Amino acid sequence: MRLPCLLAALLALSCAHSPPPPPGPRPLGHDVNLSRGEATLGLRFRYEVAADRSLALLVEVKSGGSGSVGAVELAVRTEGFVVEGAASWQGELPAGGRHEQRFVLRPTSTGVATVTIDHAIVGVLKGEPVLLRFRVDGDDVRPCAASDCE
Repeated sequence: MRLPCLLAALLALSCAHSPPPPPGPRPLGHDVNLSRGEATLGLRFRYEVAADRSLALLVEVKSGGSGSVGAVELAVRTEGFVVEGAASWQGELPAGGRHEQRFVLRPTSTGVATVTIDHAIVGVLKGEPVLLRFRVDGDDVRPCAASDCE
């Protein structure tokens, strides 16, 4: 009888004192893969919130397979955020190449804010836009959970 109670108490204490997540960029999911012949293009999305409530959206583009994917284009459109600096990027991605583009976004209001990322292999293939939604409340900016953004 003591052992189950002791285990339950230890489990409760370990959960109550779980360490906070490590600092740094956090994954957003919605990863995308495009292909051009034998070459592939992967996009990975992450975010980081600064103390001043600005949101850094990090888009990693990475080529794989054989050959170059050629010119790649990214563009960000927002509602509820303003983009600081360039809202688009275009560059060549050689075979095995990698680039991480940082878009800095500032909330303009509270509630739900959206970011749409358009991406393409220039002149060859345009991917489906990626829609990311964030909840902005006071000093808190976080990706929407299903119940946050309805």
